[in-house]
Amino acid sequence: MGYCFFPLGTAVASTSFAGDNLGPTVTPDQRGASVAPAVAEGEPAYVAVRAYAAGNELATSPVIQIFAAAYEPPDTPPDDPPDDPPGAPDPPPPMPFNPPTLQAVTQVSAENIHVIWFWAGPTGFHRFEVEQKNLMAEWINLTTIFDPQTQAWIGPALSMDPAQTVRVVVYNMDEKWQASDELPITLQGSGTLQAPVIQHAEIYESGGDLYSVWSWEDKGPKPPFDHFAVQQMDGMGTWQTRVTLPDSTTQNWTGAPLPVPPPRHFRVVAVDTMGGEAASEAVEVA
Repeated sequence: MGYCFFPLGTAVASTSFAGDNLGPTVTPDQRGASVAPAVAEGEPAYVAVRAYAAGNELATSPVIQIFAAAYEPPDTPPDDPPDDPPGAPDPPPPMPFNPPTLQAVTQVSAENIHVIWFWAGPTGFHRFEVEQKNLMAEWINLTTIFDPQTQAWIGPALSMDPAQTVRVVVYNMDEKWQASDELPITLQGSGTLQAPVIQHAEIYESGGDLYSVWSWEDKGPKPPFDHFAVQQMDGMGTWQTRVTLPDSTTQNWTGAPLPVPPPRHFRVVAVDTMGGEAASEAVEVA
C-alpha cells in the first residue's frame, strides 16, 4: 500500500489526474512529500492524494487549493556554541611566609650584641634585617643579611638599654615582610631566665595526642629554674597547664590536649623557684 501526491495544475473539474504532474509515491507510514507545482509562483494550484494497494486505486482525497510559493525551510535554532575548553588548573597556594623566631639577644661587649634567630620558609627569600628601637620607638636597621642560612649576627647596637628592644625581619622578593617578636638585650651570663623556643608541635592523627619539642638555654638563672609548664589555651582564651616537667634537660612532651575545637594554641613556659616565668611564642596546631 502507498500514497501518491498529485498537483493538479489550475483545474478542479475532475479528479482523474489525467495530464497532471504525478508526485512521489510514499509508504503508508509517511504523511508528507514534496511535489513540484505545475503553475507559476503566486498562482493557485490544486492538490489531491490517492491511495493504492498492489497497483489498485483505493481512494482519493478531496482536492484542496493552495498557492504556489518558493520553499523556505523552517527556522531552526542555532546550535549552542561549544563549551569553552577547561582552563589550566589553579596553581597551588604558596607556602606560608613565616616570621623568624628570635631566640636570644645578648650583650657580648661594651658596644656589641649577639643576635640569634631561627627561620625556615618558602622560596623567594631576599634578606634579613636586624633592627633595634631608638629613643623615639622607631625601628632602626642595624644590619642586612642576604644569606638565608645565616641566622646569627654580632655587631654594634644603638644602646644597651633593655627598653630599646631588638627584632629580626625577613623580606621576600616582593618586599613583603614578617617580623619576629621583640627581645630586650641581656648581659651574657647574667642568669636571666630564658624563654623556651618551640621547634615542633603537632597532634597525631592516631590517638589525638599532642607531640611538642622545644629548646631552652640554661644560663643558670637566679632565682634558679624550677620546671617547664606545657600550656594550652582553653575556649575562654586562658592558658591552662597540661603538664609540669621539673627536669631542665627535658625538651619534649607527648600527651592529650584539651578537647577544644581547632585551631589550638600551645606554648612552653620556663618557671623559676620564685614563680617567675619566661614563655615561648604560642604555636597554632590544627
